[in-house]
Amino acid sequence: MRMLEKDSDKRYSTLKAVLAELRQFDLSDPERTIMEDYEKTVAFDPTILTQGTRSASEPMPDPSSSVSRKEKKLKEMTWEERQQRAKQLEEEHREKVRLEKEERQRRIKEEKQKAEEERKRREEEKQRREEERIRKEAEEQAERERIRAEERRLKDEEEAKKKKLKLRIVMGVASIIVFILAYIGVKELLYIIKYNFELSKEFVLVEGKKFEHDGKSWTKFEVAKIEATQELWESVMGSNPSNFKGSKKPVEEVSWYDAVEFCNKLSEKEGLQKAYSGSGDNIKCDFSANGYRLPTEAEWEYAARGGNQSKGYEYSGSSDLDDVGWYYDNSGRETKEVGRKQPNELGLYDMSGNVWEWCWDIYSDSGSNRVKRGGSWLDYADDCRVADRGNDDPDSRGDINGFRLVRTR
Repeated sequence: MRMLEKDSDKRYSTLKAVLAELRQFDLSDPERTIMEDYEKTVAFDPTILTQGTRSASEPMPDPSSSVSRKEKKLKEMTWEERQQRAKQLEEEHREKVRLEKEERQRRIKEEKQKAEEERKRREEEKQRREEERIRKEAEEQAERERIRAEERRLKDEEEAKKKKLKLRIVMGVASIIVFILAYIGVKELLYIIKYNFELSKEFVLVEGKKFEHDGKSWTKFEVAKIEATQELWESVMGSNPSNFKGSKKPVEEVSWYDAVEFCNKLSEKEGLQKAYSGSGDNIKCDFSANGYRLPTEAEWEYAARGGNQSKGYEYSGSSDLDDVGWYYDNSGRETKEVGRKQPNELGLYDMSGNVWEWCWDIYSDSGSNRVKRGGSWLDYADDCRVADRGNDDPDSRGDINGFRLVRTR
């Protein structure tokens, strides 16, 4: 009897474990109903296994209550049949789990396949866009080449027109020369040609900035490489007012009015349009004229600083004044021949030191003094800085005052 009880307890524990395991599965409604009915049977009542009857704690079924056909069938099953049914349910559930797993794997495979197809589609789209970009770049490059070819053709045509125009000008000049030869003689003509050639070599084209004055504007001008020399002055004016004589030294002892008069006479001598008109305080400057004139203060400072090639030096061409200019410490108390020091970035000489250079501008609105820039042989280094400003009465003459020529282009 004790052996039977032990065996019953073991079977009971085993069946409860099977039921607990089956409850973890996702059973269908009919399967769950069978399991619930199975639990109500004597197969899970240890007293049935030992005594063959229901336990006292379990009430007897009411004969008058309706018992379903399924319950009757379940009650008619033996313990082995019910255990077999439970195993069958477990196997069916495991088969269902296997099928669900296969379905999930199939779906994952399909998703991977779709992802791969999408990746290939994107790669193809990327390649198509790259090919389209290359095609457009090739078309743009071809269009640029076509435009450049057209520009070269137009440029060649323009150059051809210029050459034809130059030829016509040369022919016209030749005709004028023949006329002048008959009028003024060969000697005077050769002097003018030689003088113009030499003077043209001494000018530098300055550009890169817009200048405005009296309602007019221009972007480039020519400035003389050197200060106006005594040789040049005497060839135009017929005399030399300088204190420190020397044909290659800068002319000095000239007032602002003297410099303006010289510019007009030189322009007239070369057949250029005079820049100045009027007299005294009513002198006007035509900045569109092609004749010689004094620089504006803005032109002078821009050129002195090196124009668009400026390196920001304190003096014109260097931060060491001894390299570029004659001043109190190195001049020996006199002017020096022009062009003996090193030039600035534009190739201009002596814009710091040697002689002050007259400019066109009035120094202040309240007076009549004219601006002069650059310092002189008599001044200390501070007065020779490109930023320093000087001024003097336009009638004032002195052996520290000179000038430099410019022309509007």
